[in-house]
Amino acid sequence: MSQYDFEKMLATHCAPTLMGVKPANLISFKKSSSTNLLNFMERYEDLFLKFNIKMRVVCSCKNHFLIFVYRQDLLNQQLSKQEVRQYLMNQGYPKDFTLEEALDLMSERYKDQKCPNEIGVFLGYPLEDVIGFEKHKGSECKYSGLWKVYGDVQVAKEMTKKFLYCRDLLCNKLETGLHMEQLLNYQFV
Repeated sequence: MSQYDFEKMLATHCAPTLMGVKPANLISFKKSSSTNLLNFMERYEDLFLKFNIKMRVVCSCKNHFLIFVYRQDLLNQQLSKQEVRQYLMNQGYPKDFTLEEALDLMSERYKDQKCPNEIGVFLGYPLEDVIGFEKHKGSECKYSGLWKVYGDVQVAKEMTKKFLYCRDLLCNKLETGLHMEQLLNYQFV
């Protein structure tokens, strides 16, 4: 994988997080074509920290790396919401947890369950949609776009519009020759 390939994957799959619109994104890399992925992650660590962004391997299975890209401030805000904390406690999270403790537990549950239901709250999806997905096992949604919507369809469509705008903007800027350091200066307005 080249530096451009790495940046293109991030722009394509993590633009809302990179632009400060969403607390986190997940991105999957094939191990067969990403032998230097961990080196890229290490190389970008200092740059990302300047923008309060971190990356961590959530799961390393036989064929893929699953990388969680997140903004510490936005994810802390998301996980600090009283209704989200209550939901996570109902999922087995301790009453008082730090961001790192929550991420560690989510990562462990990812390894045990493949994809734990609570991942949606970490990714910033509306709690109503996360609970609805769990309750209906992914069926009977009101709308299906970037995620399955069980709550307010209009809110979901507006969020989706922002997410796609971010992706298109960063991918287009990357194609003009800008690099990640320059892309991180773009914020959603």
